[in-house]
Amino acid sequence: MPLVRVGSIRRPHGVRGQLKCDYRTDHPEWLDQRSHYLIHDHRTGEVMQLTLTAIEHYHDCFLASFAEIDSPETGQQYNGWDIMYWVARGALPREEGEVYFFELEGMEVRTSSGAIVGTVVDIAESGAGMFLEVQGEKLILIPFNMEHVPELYLEEGYLVSDYSQLARDNMQ
Repeated sequence: MPLVRVGSIRRPHGVRGQLKCDYRTDHPEWLDQRSHYLIHDHRTGEVMQLTLTAIEHYHDCFLASFAEIDSPETGQQYNGWDIMYWVARGALPREEGEVYFFELEGMEVRTSSGAIVGTVVDIAESGAGMFLEVQGEKLILIPFNMEHVPELYLEEGYLVSDYSQLARDNMQ
């Protein structure tokens, strides 16, 4: 199951160990529906499980209280860590034609003729739009739009794109 990033820790707030956190989700109302979260330090790879005891939506961010953090000094060491949880692919509600980016990671990329191009390893954002980072023989970027990814089979775990072939043909 993939991990979903729903927030990131800014800094401690107050004297009881509350953490001031940024939203990294379009559905902040879901944050208080879970009792356990993982926090992840992307710099070191360290992961820790925390028990959520209270959450307060606060201006453009939220304040979170975790059982394991009872002072600002303890909370300070987690500045910049991501707040995440496990979720099964296809488990979250969605509109018709909508997909969550985390669900794309690990999906196989195939051409329309069925040849395997590689696996989605990340999603990159740029001023030009969203791109799928696909690892095959080499790392390639595929624009994530209907023109370049016309078919997506979430339950089956693959998507269809002929973009890598188009790019190769245009370079010759």
